[in-house]
Amino acid sequence: MVVRNKVGELVDGSTATFPVSSILQGELEAIRRACYMVEGLKGSPIMIESDNKRAIELSVSEFVPPWEVFAVVMDIRKLVQQLNLKVEWVKRSANKIAHQVAAWASKGQLNPAWISTPSVSLLSLLYSDVSNAEL
Repeated sequence: MVVRNKVGELVDGSTATFPVSSILQGELEAIRRACYMVEGLKGSPIMIESDNKRAIELSVSEFVPPWEVFAVVMDIRKLVQQLNLKVEWVKRSANKIAHQVAAWASKGQLNPAWISTPSVSLLSLLYSDVSNAEL
């Protein structure tokens, strides 16, 4: 998870591994963990973004979710309402940093200080995501 402020600057982030049975379940678990992560943040409205349309649709709709993701979706919906979060789909080209952080973390290549002292390549991805989100 990558937390950016409204101008796209890196504020916080986290990585975790957890067992999932599908990509959808993994995306929803990441959204749920992001909701918990931002729970203590104060200030301007907080938006949770994902490039997985189905995960976003399930997070904000009133449809009954599939049984394998039911509990996670219901948690997300409750947190979104309680915390007054916005949940939005973004195109993949505006979400590169999250994928790169996950890739590096899965290979053990993520600098433990990636938030406080981001690498040039990480900063480049931040800039790229912000630029692509504005298109």
